[in-house]
Amino acid sequence: MTSQGEQLDSRTDAVAALRSLLLVAHSFRQDLAASLRLTVSDTFALSHLAVAGNLSAGELAQRAGLAPSSVTAMLDRLERADLVRRAVRPGDRRAQQISLTERGQQVLARTSHWAEAGFATVPAAELPAIAAQLRAVTAALRLAAGKLDDHSLEAL
Repeated sequence: MTSQGEQLDSRTDAVAALRSLLLVAHSFRQDLAASLRLTVSDTFALSHLAVAGNLSAGELAQRAGLAPSSVTAMLDRLERADLVRRAVRPGDRRAQQISLTERGQQVLARTSHWAEAGFATVPAAELPAIAAQLRAVTAALRLAAGKLDDHSLEAL
Protein backbone atom coordinates (compact mmCIF):
# COMPACT_ATOMS: atom_id res chain seq x y z
CA MET A 1 0.00 0.00 0.00
CA THR A 2 1.37 3.41 -0.91
CA SER A 3 1.16 6.28 1.50
CA GLN A 4 -0.37 9.64 0.68
CA GLY A 5 3.12 11.18 0.75
CA GLU A 6 4.41 8.65 -1.79
CA GLN A 7 1.43 9.36 -4.06
CA LEU A 8 2.10 13.08 -3.82
CA ASP A 9 5.81 12.55 -4.57
CA SER A 10 4.90 10.37 -7.56
CA ARG A 11 2.43 12.96 -8.82
CA THR A 12 5.01 15.74 -8.38
CA ASP A 13 7.55 13.63 -10.28
CA ALA A 14 5.02 12.98 -13.07
CA VAL A 15 4.24 16.71 -13.34
CA ALA A 16 7.97 17.49 -13.51
CA ALA A 17 8.41 14.85 -16.24
CA LEU A 18 5.45 16.27 -18.19
CA ARG A 19 6.83 19.80 -17.87
CA SER A 20 10.20 18.58 -19.18
CA LEU A 21 8.49 16.83 -22.11
CA LEU A 22 6.50 19.96 -22.95
CA LEU A 23 9.66 22.08 -22.90
CA VAL A 24 11.46 19.68 -25.23
CA ALA A 25 8.44 19.66 -27.54
CA HIS A 26 8.30 23.47 -27.48
CA SER A 27 11.99 23.69 -28.40
CA PHE A 28 11.39 21.27 -31.25
CA ARG A 29 8.40 23.34 -32.40
CA GLN A 30 10.52 26.53 -32.32
CA ASP A 31 13.22 24.84 -34.42
CA LEU A 32 10.60 23.53 -36.84
CA ALA A 33 9.04 26.97 -37.19
CA ALA A 34 12.44 28.58 -37.81
CA SER A 35 13.38 25.97 -40.43
CA LEU A 36 10.09 26.60 -42.26
CA ARG A 37 10.34 30.39 -41.77
CA LEU A 38 7.01 30.34 -39.94
CA THR A 39 5.82 31.32 -36.49
CA VAL A 40 5.24 28.86 -33.67
CA SER A 41 1.51 29.67 -33.94
CA ASP A 42 1.65 28.60 -37.59
CA THR A 43 3.00 25.19 -36.54
CA PHE A 44 0.19 24.82 -34.00
CA ALA A 45 -2.28 25.45 -36.81
CA LEU A 46 -0.64 22.69 -38.84
CA SER A 47 -0.97 20.32 -35.88
CA HIS A 48 -4.66 21.16 -35.48
CA LEU A 49 -5.21 20.44 -39.17
CA ALA A 50 -3.31 17.16 -38.86
CA VAL A 51 -5.60 16.04 -36.04
CA ALA A 52 -8.89 17.36 -37.45
CA GLY A 53 -8.35 16.92 -41.19
CA ASN A 54 -10.30 19.81 -42.65
CA LEU A 55 -11.31 22.92 -40.72
CA SER A 56 -12.93 26.21 -41.57
CA ALA A 57 -10.91 29.34 -40.89
CA GLY A 58 -13.18 30.08 -37.92
CA GLU A 59 -12.75 26.59 -36.47
CA LEU A 60 -8.99 26.86 -36.88
CA ALA A 61 -8.97 30.27 -35.16
CA GLN A 62 -10.96 28.87 -32.25
CA ARG A 63 -8.81 25.76 -31.82
CA ALA A 64 -5.54 27.69 -32.13
CA GLY A 65 -6.76 30.46 -29.81
CA LEU A 66 -6.28 33.14 -32.45
CA ALA A 67 -8.33 36.13 -33.49
CA PRO A 68 -10.12 35.49 -36.80
CA SER A 69 -8.35 38.51 -38.30
CA SER A 70 -4.91 37.01 -37.62
CA VAL A 71 -5.90 33.66 -39.14
CA THR A 72 -6.17 35.19 -42.60
CA ALA A 73 -2.54 36.37 -42.51
CA MET A 74 -1.45 33.04 -41.06
CA LEU A 75 -3.25 31.10 -43.80
CA ASP A 76 -1.62 33.35 -46.41
CA ARG A 77 1.83 32.39 -44.99
CA LEU A 78 0.97 28.69 -44.84
CA GLU A 79 -0.44 28.75 -48.36
CA ARG A 80 2.66 30.52 -49.73
CA ALA A 81 4.78 27.83 -48.06
CA ASP A 82 2.61 25.19 -49.81
CA LEU A 83 1.58 23.68 -46.47
CA VAL A 84 -2.19 24.28 -46.63
CA ARG A 85 -4.84 24.78 -49.27
CA ARG A 86 -8.09 26.68 -49.09
CA ALA A 87 -11.12 25.42 -50.94
CA VAL A 88 -14.82 26.16 -50.96
CA ARG A 89 -16.54 24.04 -48.32
CA PRO A 90 -18.98 21.61 -49.95
CA GLY A 91 -22.54 22.61 -49.17
CA ASP A 92 -21.62 26.17 -48.14
CA ARG A 93 -20.01 28.22 -50.89
CA ARG A 94 -19.41 31.11 -48.44
CA ALA A 95 -17.16 29.06 -46.17
CA GLN A 96 -13.60 27.96 -46.79
CA GLN A 97 -12.25 24.54 -46.00
CA ILE A 98 -8.61 24.48 -44.92
CA SER A 99 -6.57 21.28 -45.31
CA LEU A 100 -2.95 20.20 -45.44
CA THR A 101 -1.23 19.91 -48.81
CA GLU A 102 0.97 16.93 -49.61
CA ARG A 103 3.97 19.01 -48.49
CA GLY A 104 2.15 19.89 -45.26
CA GLN A 105 1.52 16.20 -44.62
CA GLN A 106 5.21 15.44 -45.27
CA VAL A 107 6.29 18.11 -42.77
CA LEU A 108 3.95 16.66 -40.14
CA ALA A 109 5.23 13.15 -40.92
CA ARG A 110 8.73 14.39 -40.00
CA THR A 111 7.42 15.66 -36.67
CA SER A 112 5.84 12.25 -36.08
CA HIS A 113 9.22 10.62 -36.69
CA TRP A 114 10.70 12.89 -34.02
CA ALA A 115 8.04 11.79 -31.49
CA GLU A 116 8.37 8.15 -32.52
CA ALA A 117 12.10 8.33 -31.76
CA GLY A 118 11.20 9.03 -28.14
CA PHE A 119 8.92 6.03 -27.97
CA ALA A 120 11.58 3.80 -29.57
CA THR A 121 13.19 3.60 -26.12
CA VAL A 122 10.06 2.02 -24.64
CA PRO A 123 9.35 -1.74 -24.89
CA ALA A 124 6.60 -2.34 -27.47
CA ALA A 125 4.43 -4.20 -24.95
CA GLU A 126 4.23 -1.06 -22.79
CA LEU A 127 3.15 1.31 -25.58
CA PRO A 128 -0.62 0.57 -25.48
CA ALA A 129 -0.74 1.34 -21.73
CA ILE A 130 1.32 4.51 -22.21
CA ALA A 131 -0.94 5.63 -25.05
CA ALA A 132 -4.03 5.05 -22.89
CA GLN A 133 -2.49 6.99 -20.01
CA LEU A 134 -1.49 9.86 -22.29
CA ARG A 135 -5.07 10.05 -23.63
CA ALA A 136 -6.44 10.08 -20.07
CA VAL A 137 -4.01 12.79 -18.96
CA THR A 138 -4.80 14.82 -22.10
CA ALA A 139 -8.54 14.62 -21.43
CA ALA A 140 -8.08 15.63 -17.79
CA LEU A 141 -5.82 18.55 -18.75
CA ARG A 142 -8.29 19.71 -21.41
CA LEU A 143 -11.02 19.74 -18.76
CA ALA A 144 -8.80 21.55 -16.23
CA ALA A 145 -7.80 24.16 -18.83
CA GLY A 146 -11.47 24.96 -19.34
CA LYS A 147 -11.75 25.77 -15.64
CA LEU A 148 -8.74 28.12 -15.67
CA ASP A 149 -9.75 31.73 -15.34
CA ASP A 150 -8.41 35.04 -14.05
CA HIS A 151 -9.84 34.42 -10.56
CA SER A 152 -7.99 31.12 -10.14
CA LEU A 153 -4.73 32.82 -11.12
CA GLU A 154 -5.33 35.74 -8.78
CA ALA A 155 -5.33 33.32 -5.85
CA LEU A 156 -1.70 32.51 -6.58
